[in-house]
Amino acid sequence: MRAEIRRIHRLLGSATIYVTHDQDEALSLADRIVVLRDGGVRQIGTPQQLFNRPAHLDVAEFMGFRNALPATIVRKQGDDVEMSLSGAFLRGKGMDQAAAGAVVAAIRPADLVPQPDGAIVATVTGMEYSGDYFLGSGRTAEGYEVFFRARDAIGQGEQVRLGAPADRILVYAREEGQ
Repeated sequence: MRAEIRRIHRLLGSATIYVTHDQDEALSLADRIVVLRDGGVRQIGTPQQLFNRPAHLDVAEFMGFRNALPATIVRKQGDDVEMSLSGAFLRGKGMDQAAAGAVVAAIRPADLVPQPDGAIVATVTGMEYSGDYFLGSGRTAEGYEVFFRARDAIGQGEQVRLGAPADRILVYAREEGQ
């Protein structure tokens, strides 16, 4: 259906507004995406811009950043951020005016993988086989749910250390209630 809508759009050659709550539809159909929240514009950009550098945490969540973990900035230089997360240190990319204090580290499940020295420690609560990989879920000691990707199944109840490349961890100022 998406291909047919795209074909008709090109055939007509006119602007088309398509409303969706589905990230895949938005990315595959749009030349430009407008993300709204409570009737206000949160971000406008190409699918690539919104997918790679969402300007706000709610836009990041729409773009697949399912993991949103509270952390505290330890050091910031430009957009490089070092954070404390449950007593461990994690590096990421600052996405807004978060200069000090409480932040949220946003990570896509595909980027969060088991690593021997991973900063995020979780107890596995589930594993789903997805063909080339397993999609895992877990819970940190503080009770935060995390979603990750693994090559091999990890048993329920086992502890796993998880990490992600610093350029794939986006850091946002923590808003009230996060």
